[in-house]
Amino acid sequence: MLRISQLSFLLAAAASLLSTASGESFLVQIKLNSNSLGRRQANPITAQGVLESHLKDVAKIAQGGEASSNSNFRITGQFDGLGDTFVIGNFVGYSAEFSPSLAESVKALPGVSRVLPNSQVTTHQTGCIARPVDPDPLSGEWGLGRISHFQNTPDPYMATHNTYRFHPNSQCSNTTIYVLDSGISRNHPEFTGRTIRWGYQAVSTWAQDDTCGHGTHIAGIAAGRNYGVQSSSQLVAIKALDGPPGDRCTGSWSGVISGLIWAAEDARTRGILARSVLLMSLGGSWNQIVNDAVDNVVDAGLTVVVSAGNSAEDACLGSPASAKKVITVGNVNLNDEVSWSSNTGCCVDIFAPGEEIASAHLNNGYARLSGTSMAAPFVAGMVLYNKCMHGYTTPVQDKVAVTTKENVIRGKITQGDSIGLCTEDPVNPSNGECEPGVGGGCAPNRILYNRC
Repeated sequence: MLRISQLSFLLAAAASLLSTASGESFLVQIKLNSNSLGRRQANPITAQGVLESHLKDVAKIAQGGEASSNSNFRITGQFDGLGDTFVIGNFVGYSAEFSPSLAESVKALPGVSRVLPNSQVTTHQTGCIARPVDPDPLSGEWGLGRISHFQNTPDPYMATHNTYRFHPNSQCSNTTIYVLDSGISRNHPEFTGRTIRWGYQAVSTWAQDDTCGHGTHIAGIAAGRNYGVQSSSQLVAIKALDGPPGDRCTGSWSGVISGLIWAAEDARTRGILARSVLLMSLGGSWNQIVNDAVDNVVDAGLTVVVSAGNSAEDACLGSPASAKKVITVGNVNLNDEVSWSSNTGCCVDIFAPGEEIASAHLNNGYARLSGTSMAAPFVAGMVLYNKCMHGYTTPVQDKVAVTTKENVIRGKITQGDSIGLCTEDPVNPSNGECEPGVGGGCAPNRILYNRC
């Protein structure tokens, strides 16, 4: 990710880019010159040059055409709201506050692909109340039991729901999960014996901790000591959301995109892309800029697992659930019914347990939460499980395994009160009609399974 301080032509202007702009916040996506790139992926130098040239054009408009020709020009007036800049693969863009008139002028500039709202992003949990649970390893673990048994016996006292079966070779320690959420409580006993690395943080004034509990909870489901699918993985906290204790966490698309690109670059420089997964149990309204950013992160080699959303509607109407290259997860309850709030439709790839799921929470405690937020970390944990068991190294291998190959129970889900579920498990559940932002088709009838 290229931030303001990394763009040499903006060094002198960076101090003035903090707060004086008035207007709405937008995301801007810039096209790269297809003639100069051909079929090749953009390199950072090419991308930086495209970004520099565009920002100079915007500065001229913002200053009435009076921008300096000096590469260290000052940006003043309405363009003081320039925020993060994004470069990964063939994705180039930035966030900024524009007045309505400036936004329209930016849309009209050559090379601008899209200008869309930098909207609010929220977690995908249902309700805001966390119910305390006993931290006993056998308490509230029906989800772990369900993903490790082919047959379902919907009784919490039966072995299918209070016993987690896993292969010993699945618990290797050289895998990493990036949790892009509200942070992780690093001293929680659920993660004893492992150092949680603190990564990117969208807002510098936020506490370097999980103040609302959501990130800690999903981290525990994916990789907790008692409640985790893959309890030996290393964890990296990326804080793009924040909020009061026990409440719904919120953030912005720009913070999410910055966190995504930071994770991909961090995994690349550390040489761990092939052994890593990124988890996002969050979302907002459909945004193609966000989808393009996520897909470019996947193209860079980092597998991304996301929650489908909890609006009881088509997941294709939201982002990042509608991104084409992610693994999108809906949730089911104890009876293998699609949960009443779970989004469905053809953008969903797999279902996993998501009601009354126990995991780590605030104040070193534990809680049961519900939503597709809780289902997605089961799948993220399974991606790491497979990397240990089978040596998978690419996002394509990871997605095939958890959606069509090793980790699927087919045709067992009942629809309940939901809509948009296939009665069987067709090879192409969308019948060719699946379109992000539009939807259509049905969700495949597949429950996550570790085949132990």
